[in-house]
Amino acid sequence: KNKLISEEEMDGAKRSLINGYNEISDSPESLEAWYMGRMLAGLTTSPDEASELVRSVTYDDIAQIASKITLDTVYFMRGTLSGGEESDSDEE
Repeated sequence: KNKLISEEEMDGAKRSLINGYNEISDSPESLEAWYMGRMLAGLTTSPDEASELVRSVTYDDIAQIASKITLDTVYFMRGTLSGGEESDSDEE
């Protein structure tokens, strides 16, 4: 929300997504899954088009979307001791 993302983080995130989209073309099964998922969602974007969309994302785009995110639920996780008993302390 506060644009506290470095240029390296932004570039790394984009490269990761783009590499994933590029790998879709490596197998017929991946392509089938991509287009089937898109068809079911009513979308027609190809992996190449999705890569171009990722390349065009700006800091302002991310901040605009992030500003719409609100906290919905908070979970507290507790561990178990060996043997399956719950732990009563926060030390574990």
